[in-house]
Amino acid sequence: MLGFLDAMILYHQVLSANCQRSL
Repeated sequence: MLGFLDAMILYHQVLSANCQRSL
């Protein structure tokens, strides 16, 4: 379960970085 949460947080961080890079 913790591994899943870590993966979600990491995925969200990558998604945010991609959005900022696009803008």
